[in-house]
Amino acid sequence: MSDKTPSSASADQTQTDAAWEISADEMATRLDTNLETGLDGTSAAQKLAQVGRNKLVEAEQV
Repeated sequence: MSDKTPSSASADQTQTDAAWEISADEMATRLDTNLETGLDGTSAAQKLAQVGRNKLVEAEQV
């Protein structure tokens, strides 16, 4: 478990490193998104600029 806390969490909440240990609501908060509407256009553009497209690389055929 990490000793870091997310900026939106209260002082008594500690951030874990394992995604499966937290609720979907908590993950959405940490990722600064909304479970109902997703990212707004500005946030989506910022994340695209930061990390690039969500693209899978095609595996070699066997």
